[in-house]
Amino acid sequence: MIGLTSPVQDLHDQLASTNSKLVFAIEMAYELIVEAAKYTKVEKIVSIPIEYSMPTAIKAAASLKQMHPKLNDASMKWKEFLALGEGETFEPVVIDCKDMAVIEYTGGTTGVPKGVMLSSFAMNSYHNNFGTTNANGWTCYERGDSFLCCIPLFLAIGLSSCLHGPLTQGLECILSPDSRPEAVVKVLLKNKPSHIICAPIHYNHFIEKLNNENIDLSFVKSAMYGGEKTDSVWEKRINTILHQHSMDCPVLNGYGMTETAAAILIVTRKMPNGLLPLSGVNIKIIDEEMNECKYGEEGELCLSSNTIMNGYFNKEHESNKIFFESHGTKWLRTSDLAIISEDGLVTITGRIKRIFWKKGVNGTISRIYPLRIEEKIAENKSIINCSVVGVKNEIIGYKIIAYVIPDSSADKVTLEKELDKLCRENLPESHIPDEYVFMKEFPLTRAGKIDFRALEALAEKEK
Repeated sequence: MIGLTSPVQDLHDQLASTNSKLVFAIEMAYELIVEAAKYTKVEKIVSIPIEYSMPTAIKAAASLKQMHPKLNDASMKWKEFLALGEGETFEPVVIDCKDMAVIEYTGGTTGVPKGVMLSSFAMNSYHNNFGTTNANGWTCYERGDSFLCCIPLFLAIGLSSCLHGPLTQGLECILSPDSRPEAVVKVLLKNKPSHIICAPIHYNHFIEKLNNENIDLSFVKSAMYGGEKTDSVWEKRINTILHQHSMDCPVLNGYGMTETAAAILIVTRKMPNGLLPLSGVNIKIIDEEMNECKYGEEGELCLSSNTIMNGYFNKEHESNKIFFESHGTKWLRTSDLAIISEDGLVTITGRIKRIFWKKGVNGTISRIYPLRIEEKIAENKSIINCSVVGVKNEIIGYKIIAYVIPDSSADKVTLEKELDKLCRENLPESHIPDEYVFMKEFPLTRAGKIDFRALEALAEKEK
């Protein structure tokens, strides 16, 4: 599955590297796919009109309004494709459950998207693990409940947690093909789903609407968010507003990777102060020398589970860097720093590739944890969002740049003074930002996460 928000070059590379011969494309993306398929092995593009997914009553009217592209000789309409199979019989194909079933591309947070090979065994093991969790009362899915699927299916969380997963639990899936925040909120309020999983950006837009309208949210039984972990201040503010609108459940966070099929650590209502692994998931923390850390010690989070990917498609070297074996068990390195408490709760403390260093006045070298600074800046009520990056400096190693999105009513001069005072009074000297940059919005990856590489490039350009 490929994301149409990706650059044409990325789409081309994905079609070429997989030797794809047949592409199914929604009609509005047809011309984009034609361009991306040039100089690849693609033989046929099947174009599917968007109105085919609409209710019968409005399908005809919608079809008249749509602009249908002119297909080339290497393309066909969906109806023509279906007609090819009339009267045909086929021999069943025998596959092993651990063979690759789907390729999901990573969001590109740390570089060029990589094709993650997930097997049927991994996908179904994830939902077996989740089903056990649900049966134990961690979540509250009940057969017949409705579930809002608003995360694109070209992301693992969309395919696994928002479509395949709910169906395995007997839930009704409500599809929102448009993942823009305003579109998702509209679908949510119209269909009143029992369960939702959204990105933080969706909840932010939702809150804006709630501030202006009296909306009853008592129909929501569970709400989660994925993507980058947000600060605790954001979670508290979101939950306070939702509770004021009769939503009894808190918005909980889940942690996972494309490489693990979807979320494998979740926050529960009974233990909201840390992440707990789903059943069937083993975790440990290692230091820089690959030694296992003790409880309470920070290190890299590693996972072992039957949901782990087969590897990166056509990237054996990259696969070897992320996997290691210990005492006969295959482990996956996450590149996230974490601490495990004695009661088994996991706290994510930062991403290894985001951490940088800075030299103090006395020459002391300090590790800089962006998440710690972001947590503190978020305490200011005028801050909507914050992201901290480091930009190289020949004298001190890295300068700390805090990019912030302020409330529209905030005075930026006053706000900068408030933020500087807040950080100086509550953070170590090494963690005080060197510069504050105000923005209206942050660049996002195809997965809807903050694009830290884009912010780093911006900081480098403006230094």
